[in-house]
Amino acid sequence: MKNILIIFTLCIGGWLQLQGQQIHQLTQYTLNDFAFNPAIAGYDVNRVVTKASFRKQWLGGFDGQEPTTFLVSGHTNFSKKKNIGLGMMIFADQTGPTSRLGLNLAYAYHIPLDGYDRKHNLALGISGTLMQYTINFDELVLTDVGDAGAVASASNNDITADANFGAYLYGPKYWVSLSALQLVRSQVVISERSVTADEASILLSRHFYLGGGYRFKAADDIVLEPSALLKYVQAVPLSFEANLRAFYRGEYWAGLGYRHHDAFSIMLGIQLENGLNVAYSYDIISSNIRRVSSGSHEITLGYNFKWERDALRAKPFNYDSDL
Repeated sequence: MKNILIIFTLCIGGWLQLQGQQIHQLTQYTLNDFAFNPAIAGYDVNRVVTKASFRKQWLGGFDGQEPTTFLVSGHTNFSKKKNIGLGMMIFADQTGPTSRLGLNLAYAYHIPLDGYDRKHNLALGISGTLMQYTINFDELVLTDVGDAGAVASASNNDITADANFGAYLYGPKYWVSLSALQLVRSQVVISERSVTADEASILLSRHFYLGGGYRFKAADDIVLEPSALLKYVQAVPLSFEANLRAFYRGEYWAGLGYRHHDAFSIMLGIQLENGLNVAYSYDIISSNIRRVSSGSHEITLGYNFKWERDALRAKPFNYDSDL
């Protein structure tokens, strides 16, 4: 039995080192920003913001077991005073023999910093996550034939909960985001039968994100939006990524991105006045994984439903406003 649990630990630990974190990774972090910060819920008082993201990472590099992420989220403002946001997200991650399926519920409070105009705001948010963590034992390679019976009798999933916090400062031309996820550091039990507690469970790591972006007019029909995201996970080196998007007439855009020690990205997208927005990105791998993988693909589809309220509060990156 001990051999099996050692394999579990090595397998999961190896995948986490490759992925660099336990929480989903998105090249298009500015498009589905609510996935990393609960304080973003309800920033748009006029619309219900919905997003769906799909990411296939390191395609072809791991015999069909590449990290795969699927997210669906929605949030809006529910208060007549335009200060309370509520949101929900469902996510599913698969990394080798391990998978996560979770539900996230968020609450945010938006504070105007300039009185009645409400063009500059600070939002504070909290969220709770309920997650099922699963291991597919069929994909594990056993070192002892006699371990097969023990695997069949071991538990292969666990349900746990955790909490997240975020702060979000934003105005018509800028945003600054700070968040801390998996604050409780809940424990995921791998197996009910174990030799030691360390072999039987995984401790969720705290994740910290600091990001920001700014937009400015480069020409009559061109707006540029540089952004950056700094990420820190316990026991993992500090990492960062940066994107630059160029918008043409506020609807069509193209961009480039870089993720430290991982990849360069090419991005294309469209955001229409009716609320529909679509984006695609391709990551060109710069790490050693490029020897076995052709790259990473990510698609985001969104639709912002109209929510009839007066528009006193500015929305981040409001391209209709004068620069």
